[in-house]
Amino acid sequence: MRRWPALSAGCAECDRIRRENAGRPVRYCSNACRQRAYRQRTKTPGADGSAAVGMIALTSFVGRAIELGEVERLLRSNRLVTVVGPFGVGKTRLAAEVAGRACRAGRAEVAVVELASATGPDGLARAMAATWGLLEPPGVSVVEALVAKLSGRQVQLVLDNCEHLLGECASLLSELLPRLAGLTVLATSREPLRLPGEVVFSLAGLPSPAVIGGLSFADSLGFDAVRLFVDRARAVRPELGFTDADAESIVTVCVRLDGVPLAIELAARLMRTYRLVEIRDRLDDRLKLFTGGWRTSDRRHHSLRGAIRWSYDLLSPDEQALFRRLSFLPGRFDAEAAELVADSVSGRSSALETLSSLEAKSLIRARPDIGGFDMLESIRCFGRERLAEHGEEDQAAERLLGWLVKLVSPLMDNVSAPVGLLTRLQQHHENLAHVFRWLGDGEDERRLLVAVAMVVSRLSLGYSGLRGQQLIDAIGRVTPSSRYRSLAIGSAAWLALCEGDNDLAPQLIRVAVETERAGECRPAVLGRLLLQQSHIARRSGDADTTVIALRDAADCCREIGDRLGLALCANDLAWELLDRADVDRAKALSDMARAYIETTEVAPADLRSAVFHTAGVIALELGDLSGAEARFSTALRAAVTGLEHADAIEGIAIVALRTGRFERGLLLAGAVTVFTDRTSWRDTWCAKRLTRALELARDALPERRRTALVAEGARLDPRKAVDHALESQSSHPAEEPQVTALNTREWAVVDLVARGLNNHQIAGKLHLSVSTVEKHVRKIRGTFGLRSRAQIAAWAVRHRRFADHT
Repeated sequence: MRRWPALSAGCAECDRIRRENAGRPVRYCSNACRQRAYRQRTKTPGADGSAAVGMIALTSFVGRAIELGEVERLLRSNRLVTVVGPFGVGKTRLAAEVAGRACRAGRAEVAVVELASATGPDGLARAMAATWGLLEPPGVSVVEALVAKLSGRQVQLVLDNCEHLLGECASLLSELLPRLAGLTVLATSREPLRLPGEVVFSLAGLPSPAVIGGLSFADSLGFDAVRLFVDRARAVRPELGFTDADAESIVTVCVRLDGVPLAIELAARLMRTYRLVEIRDRLDDRLKLFTGGWRTSDRRHHSLRGAIRWSYDLLSPDEQALFRRLSFLPGRFDAEAAELVADSVSGRSSALETLSSLEAKSLIRARPDIGGFDMLESIRCFGRERLAEHGEEDQAAERLLGWLVKLVSPLMDNVSAPVGLLTRLQQHHENLAHVFRWLGDGEDERRLLVAVAMVVSRLSLGYSGLRGQQLIDAIGRVTPSSRYRSLAIGSAAWLALCEGDNDLAPQLIRVAVETERAGECRPAVLGRLLLQQSHIARRSGDADTTVIALRDAADCCREIGDRLGLALCANDLAWELLDRADVDRAKALSDMARAYIETTEVAPADLRSAVFHTAGVIALELGDLSGAEARFSTALRAAVTGLEHADAIEGIAIVALRTGRFERGLLLAGAVTVFTDRTSWRDTWCAKRLTRALELARDALPERRRTALVAEGARLDPRKAVDHALESQSSHPAEEPQVTALNTREWAVVDLVARGLNNHQIAGKLHLSVSTVEKHVRKIRGTFGLRSRAQIAAWAVRHRRFADHT
């Protein structure tokens, strides 16, 4: 028990003001008296002999400036505020700091009731009576005695550690708060009291760096978790000096401990015995290692395990069972995964209710940003101890594995991944990796399918968390007749490509295709492998193998009616024909891909973006600038990745430059660089056309202006870059600038080229030098993306309505 009354400044005038304002915030006659009262509160024992607030905290209060201010703000406008959070997150320490600041400011009389050791049905009543020095008279309840004692007084009551006495606290406060107008309550608990008027403030771990590595020691001190570790480590070893070489280890400790102050303090105290790297490397054994709490702290804070067990022991049997099974999940999980592992805990229908209860008790965290939940790593370690203790590990693993195999199985039935599957695989990548590790070196063939899903889920990111040799070793342990073998070899080929082994990748994908053809030869699996082979062959510069693989993959798609797969094959074949300058056949394939996309109920956004980008490029090649801009805009609206955004904006920039909208084109050319993850094989092709288009602006704008526009575009926020690119085409018409982009003399050159005259003949006809004619022809070809004089002639025929300009 701690109580800190608001003290008088020892001034007759102040005493008079206090008597006249009884029950209101403390007032003083002058600043001098206010300061005198402050010094008295921080140096003098309280009226009941308890220590003054300045004597309470024996360690420094690190961080929490925002949380401190927010709780104080809530207390000014609400009469019941409950700070909730998991074990050791600093709820008590924050409440004590709030109380101390209130006492030093003289805003109210402050009393702290510690409930951690209060037990039994009358534990709360005894703690409250002891706080106020009440001797309960016969026939008078503690509530009545408190009302009589506190009426007309301004009191801030701190109820610390309410979680095991929630019913008693709720009952007491529901009687006190309506009858004591001057009473304000700050409660700390691992779950809310659930009373009317209660405001819940959730406390999380101290801020830690988002990424481990790359910070100097000085920079790492900008994070509260790191500062707490350093402060507590130097408390046990004052001579400690940390350097930049130590920063990564300290950050690793803080991040893996989720910024939880108790865990960080226990880790820091180990610096008396262990080296920093030893503490970092033994974090997997944290429950055994972190046992050196303060001798004067309550029993549950003597060790990390004890702090978590306090919460676990308060759970019902069903809650304990679900908690143990959830701990097998390695990271983020959604309600579906929770229902899966719940299995027969209390019936799947009540799994969500139990899940919500665990979240309310701060044993799992709701994560709206990821659409699910997660669990602090230390809590997960404790849960897995209990899982092993109950012999439930194998059951939990089998439930999770069976569910994941069911989730992944559509990869066996479709050439292209079904809509939404890739997103779901990405969401469950940690679960996939966990099961892959759990299966270890066994012969379970399902391990291969899990590995395939791991690779598929991370292809767009360029890594899978799995090494090629790991997968090859796993393939070697499974029987050659495994139905997942060919897909696994194909995934190993992808990994080889990602790891830069451009010789091994083509070999492995060839073996994968041959294995499937020699075995079941399932059209969906074979088509998927052939698509992979086309991409690997393209990376290797093998154009013939690329085309053959795409055509064979298209045949597989037709056999199973996979229209999205057909769209993907047709789109990639169109690009191959573009590279061979066969624009007409490329357009036919591109039109086919668009038809498949537009007649399919649901098409993945990334495939839609790719198909319309290809259509835009082909329209550029044919001089249809209006059509090109419309298609690039559609591609941009469907874009998902940075690469897709960059490709579409680049196309719109080229159109703008070719149609004489130089400022818009230069701005968008700079905006392309905002999206940095550009690794597509199409980059070189598009970049060449952008370079040629940029040359058109040289004569139109001074160099300084051109440079400024490109730099302005490069500084745009990605969302702003997209907005600029999608500005209304009505304000930037693509058709009219085709006329204004060329002057009268240049249109005359177009007309004469269309009639078949060479440069010398045109020069004589228009009384120009040959070099001037050559300059005009270069500009005409660059403006409209025309490769030859024959294309200029064809373009002139399509635009013969402009003949009156010659």
